[in-house]
Amino acid sequence: MKTRRDRSLTAADLGGDAPEVLSGPDVARRPRSAGALRATETGLAMTDELRSLKDDITKSERTGIRLIEIPVDRIDEGLIPDRSARGFDDQDFSELQRSIQADGQDQPIVVREGADGRYELISGRRRTEACRRLGKNVIARVKPLDDRAALAEQFRENGLRANLTAIELGIWLVKIRDKFELKGVDLEQITGFAKGYVSELQRLGALSPDILSLFEDYRAIDKASGLAISRKLDDAKMAAAIDKKIDQIRGAGTDRQRIQMILSADQKATKSQAKADEVLARGGKRLAKIDFVRGKPRVVFESELDGEKIERLKEFIRSL
Repeated sequence: MKTRRDRSLTAADLGGDAPEVLSGPDVARRPRSAGALRATETGLAMTDELRSLKDDITKSERTGIRLIEIPVDRIDEGLIPDRSARGFDDQDFSELQRSIQADGQDQPIVVREGADGRYELISGRRRTEACRRLGKNVIARVKPLDDRAALAEQFRENGLRANLTAIELGIWLVKIRDKFELKGVDLEQITGFAKGYVSELQRLGALSPDILSLFEDYRAIDKASGLAISRKLDDAKMAAAIDKKIDQIRGAGTDRQRIQMILSADQKATKSQAKADEVLARGGKRLAKIDFVRGKPRVVFESELDGEKIERLKEFIRSL
């Protein structure tokens, strides 16, 4: 038995006569009060809505697609999620929540039937999460989809609405490739992308979790930078140079700076940098060196300091 919380319309729900709408030459001769005019307009609107609902039901019976309202806690992640967790923390998501709270959900998510009365989410993760946080049921379109069709639907939906970055797409492609044992040609058919672009996205998606964890938000890695990082990691010498600077890279101020530090990790110090280091030496004797730990400068003294110099150093630090 269907409940009000999990209910789709059927032809039986629309039984009975449609609202009567006056028409014909006699209507023009009848005096109409404002209330009568409003009633007529309401009747016309109801007739149009009824006709639209009947059309939807006819289509539903033909295609097996249903439009229902269900509790969010009955929806499972049936496929590979296509967004990073950051996709639920940005300004766009906050605006989506406010819109659903004020005006309701204007676009249904897409699900397919799972086991034991549950549903598998195909597309609409942000709308689902917004409804979850607002304590609302979610409006869902239930489609009879196999795995391949479900993946195509997930991608098509995001292509229309979702603003996924290249690296998010790449990670998604690699995950569905591995989970569903797909080949490059399968990914091309699902996405409609050219062979070369699918190959580039897979390279982006194969960046290691250790590299991605260096970033506050790995979506900051644009396609060109991501491909350049991937090529560097393919070279053992360059990969070793990056590994030596991991702490310094992680401690950088911004994700853009982290990208630049990774790309320049294997470069030798320039002459100007070498001269700047020599300022810390006097009379051929090294006094101190400056390096960075987690993005913060560290001064290491290589000569002994007496009490007076230490006090002067303290005063200098306090004046910074």
